[in-house]
Amino acid sequence: MRFSGGLFQNLDFIHILRFTAPPILILGLLTFVIGRAAPRFCRIAQWLGVAVAVVSIIVPILFAEDVLSGIALALMHLIVGASWYLAVNYSNKKYNDKEAAQALVPATASHYGATRR
Repeated sequence: MRFSGGLFQNLDFIHILRFTAPPILILGLLTFVIGRAAPRFCRIAQWLGVAVAVVSIIVPILFAEDVLSGIALALMHLIVGASWYLAVNYSNKKYNDKEAAQALVPATASHYGATRR
């Protein structure tokens, strides 16, 4: 892929791998650890990651020398955003399910210290 400005003139597979894998692995691990302590954080992290991927599509579109390079990189950003969403969703699924189940349990009299006769 060829670009007219920005960081690179040419973008090879190794560049794509280098700028995709480390951020996803590091941020994924961080999200997983925080998500265990606060499961609601996962929902925020899911949509935040998708938003960053979608907003960052503007860079390849602006700097690509040809339309196909811009489209290819824009599609890669969308794939990474979708992958992030699914990975965060499934990585903490049992914790999210447990929290959702607890939210659905109706309040009973025993929760308030009262008993029925």
